[in-house]
Amino acid sequence: MDLNAKPADRMAELPVKTREFLAQLREEDIDMLNAGLKLVVATMTVANERQSAR
Repeated sequence: MDLNAKPADRMAELPVKTREFLAQLREEDIDMLNAGLKLVVATMTVANERQSAR
């Protein structure tokens, strides 16, 4: 995927199944996914810190 391409051109390079999934997302869904990703990153950070402390 060309990361320098315009967003619409990058979308065209995605697999059909991925484009269909993204097309059905509502704004609330995107907000929830972003929040969920932040939660996963925070959880992984805590887990890694615990591993390092051992």
